[in-house]
Amino acid sequence: MKAPLQKAIKEHQDGNLDAAEKLYQQILAGDPGQATALHYLGVIDLQRGQFSSARQRIEASLKRDPNDMAAWNNLANVMYALGHWTESLRCAAEVLDRDAANAVALNHQGNALLRLREDQEAVTAFRAAVAAQPRYAEAWSNLGHALLVTGTTVDGGEAEACCRRAIELSPGLAAAHNHLGLALNQQQRAVEALASFQQAAKLAPHMPQVVANCAVATAEGGDSQAALAFLESLPPEKQDQAEVQRAWGHILQRVDEPEAAIRRLLRAVELRPDSVESLVSLGVALRQQGRFDDAVDVLQRAATRCPHDMSILNSLANVLRDKGDLLGARELCDVALQVDPTHSLLRLNRASLCERSGDIDTARQDLAYVVDHPTTSLLNPTLLELRLACLYPGAGATAAELRSFRDQLTTVCDKLVTQSRPAAWSLGELRQAAVPPLGLLYDSQDNRKLRERFAEIYRPRLAGPRNELDDRSLKTRAVHHGQTRHAVGFYVGRQQESVFARCMSGIVNRLEQDSWQPLVFGTASTLVKLQHHLDQRRVQFVEVGEDLDHTAMRMRATGVELLYFWEVGTDPHNYLLPFLRVAPIQVTSWGVPDTTGVREVDAYLSSELVETPWGAEASDIDVSLYTERLLLASTLLTFQPKVTRPSSPAQWLDSLNVAATQRLYLCTQKLEKLHPDFDGYLIDILRQDPRGIIAIFA
Repeated sequence: MKAPLQKAIKEHQDGNLDAAEKLYQQILAGDPGQATALHYLGVIDLQRGQFSSARQRIEASLKRDPNDMAAWNNLANVMYALGHWTESLRCAAEVLDRDAANAVALNHQGNALLRLREDQEAVTAFRAAVAAQPRYAEAWSNLGHALLVTGTTVDGGEAEACCRRAIELSPGLAAAHNHLGLALNQQQRAVEALASFQQAAKLAPHMPQVVANCAVATAEGGDSQAALAFLESLPPEKQDQAEVQRAWGHILQRVDEPEAAIRRLLRAVELRPDSVESLVSLGVALRQQGRFDDAVDVLQRAATRCPHDMSILNSLANVLRDKGDLLGARELCDVALQVDPTHSLLRLNRASLCERSGDIDTARQDLAYVVDHPTTSLLNPTLLELRLACLYPGAGATAAELRSFRDQLTTVCDKLVTQSRPAAWSLGELRQAAVPPLGLLYDSQDNRKLRERFAEIYRPRLAGPRNELDDRSLKTRAVHHGQTRHAVGFYVGRQQESVFARCMSGIVNRLEQDSWQPLVFGTASTLVKLQHHLDQRRVQFVEVGEDLDHTAMRMRATGVELLYFWEVGTDPHNYLLPFLRVAPIQVTSWGVPDTTGVREVDAYLSSELVETPWGAEASDIDVSLYTERLLLASTLLTFQPKVTRPSSPAQWLDSLNVAATQRLYLCTQKLEKLHPDFDGYLIDILRQDPRGIIAIFA
């Protein structure tokens, strides 16, 4: 190697980029095609973040020396920085074709595969890199990150070990501290995670992802306002980076500011249109706002970029489900699971869809698989076991099968309640929570003991900070100090809007204005649907999100004194929220015609007309069936418009293929609500009326 080139490389290695650049340029002035000088000028451009010129110079050097493996590796790095991940993969392959154990190329290959969502292949590449070069700190750090992304390490333990090995080898490697923070965060070790992110930020204050992770860790550690203040304090040029904008949007979602969150996420996508992470975050935020068509469009863009990313397909299936397209969601899960039958979250999603559609066998198979193959820490074994036990046999089950189901569920509940030292469950885990099977409502049994046992599984596992106020102190808040109007709230969950509007809007709109201030709580999409039925001049609409803690905080902040849950136990959100005691007085009623078993629900509002007395008098009603205090009205607790008769009954019957000579009996309940013992009554009707036809809702 000639002396001028040796001197230039020495300056470069010492970090004197300006001096090295001048020397390289002098060499090229005499020999414009000098491959090494072109290559290292490109490396200087790479170090300065000038990726386009770096690409031009390194590609020019490779035209002169196509066997320079260091140049191919650096070009792979440049392509990765430009977001051209397929090209980065091709450059790494050029090296690996010549040297299959080249650790640097294997590391580049892993990085590109991870971006292309070929996650398992990325793990394989990183493992090969550290096997080829055991002291390669960057590859150890990347292996830890890949293990987290793939869910290969259920509890984050192996990922943590990889990152700590990287830090041991290279204490100043910012990425290793950043990845360690992610591993600790997955293990719910928020304080340690934040310390790791802060160390990464000290080492690399210019890295936007490190800054973003610091903010997110602060929020997930319980101080979202401090996280937002930190982001606001950043210089404008640091604020306006895709990773920071995405983190900002994530935190705004946590504090239930969805519109502001969407604006930040839109900016993240604008800054990095190729960022799959930003597209997915935006799609999820749009879904939570009920903007399902927009969410589908955004997630399809992400899926087009990474067609084999099962997590994107899972998010897309969630949107289709919430949109009401259960068949489309099921078909998408089926197709995705043909590609990757091991994806536990997809199987869990399909199990829920199958349960709703009555395909209990497939639901049971999927849940059983997930119980045996939990690939992420969010798949809590206890909750999975409970969900499997809650799979109700469904329509067509015999009375004996229903009894067997009840016995098995009771056994599982007893087992889980008696487990020693139950650990608190994270919000991520609680999103997968099991709820008491709706089929229990129609089993003609006393459900109180079983439902109370079910509730005891959750009560000790809800993290302490959520229960910071006891019942007495909360009920003290119900005492008014000169106020003349009482704040009464109605909590309505997703897909409950139409039945609530039909059954309760008449009551809400007719509450005495001088005495009551009605508040209606729900997600953005729920409130949009309800606003058409409720008096917007009198009703205050309060938007809440899907984060359980922040929903509770938001509701408490309104000063609501009495909270009416339209349903308790039909989804994880409306089942767990009462445990958090968000109002001094919490009640429910016939949205679910059975006791909740949750002692934080103070009263069950019912009617003398629907409760069955065990004696001759109405006062003989058996209140022991309820965990709550049973309060009875003399009328039905609803106000509904009259059902209009068909304008042409004959034409309506003809549309049902009922002949004029036949007699139609309507059983206006869904099939799964009918107990097997009811079959005999239906048979008796048909025996006594040969012309009869019975119509049941499927």
